[in-house]
Amino acid sequence: MSSAYEQKRLQTIARNREILESLGLHSHSLHPPKRTRAPLKRLRKSEDPPRIGRRRSSRLGGGIKGGNDKIKGVNDKDLQEEEQPQVLYKDTGLFYSTSASEQPGVKTFQFQQKSGQVGRVILAEGENEKVSDATLKKIYSMDWAADAKLLAAGGHQGRLAVLSCGSTDRSTAQTEVRFSWKASCGWISTTQFVYSDPLLLLTSCNKGEVRIWDLKKEHEGEPRLAGSAEVHKNGIFSMHEVQKRVLTASKDRSVVLSSIGGEKILEERRFADLHSSVVKCVKWRPFSDRVFASVSNQELVVQDSRMEGVSVRQDNSHGLAANSLCWCPNDTNLFATAAFDPQVLVHDLRRPGKVVYRFEGHVLGPRVSKIYHPIFVGDRVLVPGNKNLSIYCSKTGETISRGNLPFEPGCLAAHMVTKNLAASHGRTIRFLNLQL
Repeated sequence: MSSAYEQKRLQTIARNREILESLGLHSHSLHPPKRTRAPLKRLRKSEDPPRIGRRRSSRLGGGIKGGNDKIKGVNDKDLQEEEQPQVLYKDTGLFYSTSASEQPGVKTFQFQQKSGQVGRVILAEGENEKVSDATLKKIYSMDWAADAKLLAAGGHQGRLAVLSCGSTDRSTAQTEVRFSWKASCGWISTTQFVYSDPLLLLTSCNKGEVRIWDLKKEHEGEPRLAGSAEVHKNGIFSMHEVQKRVLTASKDRSVVLSSIGGEKILEERRFADLHSSVVKCVKWRPFSDRVFASVSNQELVVQDSRMEGVSVRQDNSHGLAANSLCWCPNDTNLFATAAFDPQVLVHDLRRPGKVVYRFEGHVLGPRVSKIYHPIFVGDRVLVPGNKNLSIYCSKTGETISRGNLPFEPGCLAAHMVTKNLAASHGRTIRFLNLQL
């Protein structure tokens, strides 16, 4: 029998139930039943079949290491393939001829001597001797292939063009744009054909990257990207290659020496203490892959890449920031520098700290508004100016020519053997011949 307390409790419950029912309510609605959780089902990995026509990473070759859990339906052979789709490249039909370049850089121009007066070297422009690429707005760098049948031009917005010049004789050659593509996400600072393999083309850009392009293969009109490497964290201002050893100068104040091994760019040494500001230009000494020179806003440095510490350092002799440097191939002790001031200075390694010659007159005013790059052709210094091409002699300090042009030249590229000269003007490239 239940106790008196229990009987009273049951009577109270019954009375409350009657009251709720009279109000149209049910006691069980105040206490909804508890939800029962359905048992979780273990999810199984999708068993997609291996993708056809794709290669998977070779790092996974031989199956998954460290256990027996292999993906069902995928065997070891499939795992050795990369995930990137295969790109089919076709031959471009380009080939390299040694007829025009058995000794590139050794033969030089022989200019007419005009003793006691300023002479004029005639620059002849053919009727159709100019070409332009509509996608390349500005050109910052150009380079001839060793056989003078290809000319590369790169610059604004990472655009790069390779021109096929057909014949080394500019009077009969038909020039056309062979390739035109976006080779970088940043503007191209330097483009250069690899000396020992002229169908490999190097580019450096404002994103700190160096790329190798194989002109023997193409896909949808773009040469094959053979290799690339991020050499600097900041933009590259200048690059120079000799014997597959590549120098780069950067906004990060360093010079990096890399080498081309197969299709890879491998860093050999980083020179981080040569300059106190951004490095604008770096060039190997002619016929050497050991000694180089570099310029920054403040300093001029000549360095032996095998030595520790700085070999030769001197203050910038220009009144303003230096931007460019080039070596004399006829006398490898001489090199010239250009800056935002209106002078080109010639220096001699045998007389460090002293300026041998000061060339001026190619530009007007006390300050140059844009960067320009003189080039050596033999012992002559060619300097682009205000609608003129000035030619100076590094031996005597004389002004050889102040040739007027119908346009304002930007960058210059001269072939040492064929005497072909290319000068840019905006997106247009004009071809000139030095008449001896």
